[in-house]
Amino acid sequence: MSNEYYQKALQHHQVNELDLAQELYKQSYEFNPNHFETLFLLGTCHIQLNNMKQAIFYLGQARKQRKDNEHVLMNLGIAYRNIKDFDAALQLFTDSLKINPSNADAHNNIGTLYEDQGMHLQSIEAFSQALTYDPSNEAYLINRAKALSAYKIFTKAAKDFKQIPPHSPYYSQAQYELFNILIVQESIVEAIKLGDSLIADHDQLDNIIILKKLIECALTHSQTEKAMLYLQRLKANDPDYKFYQAMIYQKSSRNDEAIKIYQELLQSGYTNASVYQNLAYEFARLNQHKLAQDYCIQAIDSDKDNIDARINLGISQLGCRNFTEGWTNLLFLKKKFGTYSKLDDSLPLWNGKSNTSRVLIYLDQGVGDQIFYGQLLSAILSHKNSFTIISDKRLTDIYKKILPVNFSFTTAEQANPINDNFDCYCSGIDLGKLFIQSPDDLINLNKLTLVTRKPIAKSNCLTGISWFSKNSKFGREKSLDLDTLIQHLGPTRRHFVNLQYGNFTKELTKAMSKHNVSIDGIKSDNLNNLDQLMETLASCNHIITISNTTAHLAGAMGVKTTLLLPSNHQCHSWYWSLVDNSNCSLWYPSVEVHQARLGESIAQVLKTIA
Repeated sequence: MSNEYYQKALQHHQVNELDLAQELYKQSYEFNPNHFETLFLLGTCHIQLNNMKQAIFYLGQARKQRKDNEHVLMNLGIAYRNIKDFDAALQLFTDSLKINPSNADAHNNIGTLYEDQGMHLQSIEAFSQALTYDPSNEAYLINRAKALSAYKIFTKAAKDFKQIPPHSPYYSQAQYELFNILIVQESIVEAIKLGDSLIADHDQLDNIIILKKLIECALTHSQTEKAMLYLQRLKANDPDYKFYQAMIYQKSSRNDEAIKIYQELLQSGYTNASVYQNLAYEFARLNQHKLAQDYCIQAIDSDKDNIDARINLGISQLGCRNFTEGWTNLLFLKKKFGTYSKLDDSLPLWNGKSNTSRVLIYLDQGVGDQIFYGQLLSAILSHKNSFTIISDKRLTDIYKKILPVNFSFTTAEQANPINDNFDCYCSGIDLGKLFIQSPDDLINLNKLTLVTRKPIAKSNCLTGISWFSKNSKFGREKSLDLDTLIQHLGPTRRHFVNLQYGNFTKELTKAMSKHNVSIDGIKSDNLNNLDQLMETLASCNHIITISNTTAHLAGAMGVKTTLLLPSNHQCHSWYWSLVDNSNCSLWYPSVEVHQARLGESIAQVLKTIA
């Protein structure tokens, strides 16, 4: 009779009729409590029915029958994982691997166990082990890709997601995860293209969520008309409709209308923390930083994990010369971009003390940021430590000329901190927190001065110009039209040199002809050949630029520079707010800052240049 119940239970189990199967297994168990297959499958069935205590009981009985059965150990581990007894689960999975080291499922289960606990580095290793034994398993591959993405190793995560073929049941999920990675990496054009295809071709995905993300993508790229088209595909009664409408108004310079809608949403009980954050941005733009900071704090209070609110609070505080709190909040950039994930896992932070420790210094991403934070290296020139600087390879030779022998260099691709080469690490922001607690610290800092390979004679009539930023979020509002720039400067200056990175040959040639001026270097490679760009900067009598890499490089070289800023620059480029009484930058004393007034375009600030 026991075998009859068992066979019937097995038939129902095989067609996923779980309730009936477990009833029949139970009757088989009552006739023969020591029947191993009944115990094992009854426990497995209870896992599928999410009855973990029952599963643990029956699988435990099965284990008594066959102590070293790897499948019993595996399923028992799954049951313990589901009740969050992670230690017991890990031990069971490990015991299973002792019996069969090549059990790919066991490695995968260990990976999911680590991922449950946010131990991404360990989970990545476990999923990789699973793929070693079963390289074509798409479930393992997507598990590793998601772990890599959670650990913010986006390039490798994207590579894994792209290996999921179109016929796979995981394909839609993989494409959606790729969409999110493109957004994080600020590859907005590609993200919009993929998002549009997800809505068109993947019915199993939540199109409403994708539409909302597409609105944000379009706004990030200042495509307000496209954002409005996406908004129109949402229902007007969608709880987020008014929020996205306000965001579109905000990006369309309908700021008063945006503020009004945000405030109405808060009054109605709308709980999206981004409302507070967007209001904070608006009041920072209005230079009402006390109110902006209050809204950032409210955003954090309503969402403790709101990293952007922390960063924006730090930007506002630093711009207002509150260095103590500002650096602390700006350090949340680490969590946002994951630049330091491996460093945080393997090395302690440097305490700033001069001793024999070996310190790895990461100066953040982007040449401009690296030059900016590189100014702080002057605070440690007399330290005895051995320093290794992670920098853009284009800057390596430049810094080698001015830093002592205890400074060496590597690139982000070459750096491997998970070994015995370093005792601790420090980011550029950490340098600021360690050594800049007040404006006086900046004023008294002996600035590093970047130098050219050979002495360059200045021209008394040569004006260098740079007018464009490629920044996907803020580039448009920071940039100038070349024709407008030359039209204003032409009457008093006839000889210019191109300092802009990128190919603007057509625009420069047209401007020369139209305004009857000369512009040297219209085909110069200012992006890749920084030595050549520095020689050109050194030859200029005066630099006129927007906030881009050129501004940082000219400032670090000590070349006389006029910096043109939009009215809301403090919302992101906080450091240009730190000026002395003559409006010269505290970071770069040779840079004089000219900011547009509220409501004026950056082009109008040209009127302030003599």
